Amino acid sequence: MSQQTSNRAFDDLARALAEGSISRRRALKLFAGSAIAALIPSRALAQQKVTICHKPGTPEEKTKEVPQSAVDSHLDHGDRLGACGESPTTTTTAAPTTTSTTSTSTSTSSTTSTSTTTPTTSTSTSTTSTTTMCLPNGTPCTANTECCTNFCPLGGRTCCNTTPNCTTDVDCCGVLLCDSGRCNTCRTTRGGVCTSDSQCCGSLLCDIQPPQSSGTCQPCRSDFSVGCTLDSECCTQSVGTTCQSGICTRSRD
Repeated sequence: MSQQTSNRAFDDLARALAEGSISRRRALKLFAGSAIAALIPSRALAQQKVTICHKPGTPEEKTKEVPQSAVDSHLDHGDRLGACGESPTTTTTAAPTTTSTTSTSTSTSSTTSTSTTTPTTSTSTSTTSTTTMCLPNGTPCTANTECCTNFCPLGGRTCCNTTPNCTTDVDCCGVLLCDSGRCNTCRTTRGGVCTSDSQCCGSLLCDIQPPQSSGTCQPCRSDFSVGCTLDSECCTQSVGTTCQSGICTRSRD
């Protein structure tokens, strides 16, 4: 029974009682019947059943109907809405809508037409990554953090290795030289690159041929090699080569 129908029934009952066309006993019966009829929808609503899947995914899974008031409790224990075997209902929330300005243009001829153009805005995001560069060995430095090897010695002030291992001279700190893969104070092997005798170990001499500014460590100086101080430093001394003005010069026959 609707609220409007219930109100009209009560009005008719009150009017009949006032006019005396109905007895009080009859009026009480009608009044009680109307009140009960008005409560029926509320009670029916309170007893409305909802279909759920009880303990889905387990051996005890089964479809049940429970009162509306008990649905939340079942959902909290892992049950889901709908009969077992049906796909769960997925609720999708729409993303917020961005409103852009709409321009309207009107053109008039024999008939009037209106067209609306909505501009579309596209947003792109670019990410810039910054890579910190370090200084290689042999490069002037002022702090350890500038060097790839994280070592800038106070004496040399150029980046170098913190270990004695090396591949070239720049890997060695200060005045050290790379000698057969190890940083050393001089070259111990014949053929090592040099610019002066001090870079050659022991009895080895730096054999430099002009106009070159560097040579190789050798046991003696070849003809026309510069830097000699004694005739014995010249390789061909036995055939008349002598040290003249710092140059190993072979005497003419």
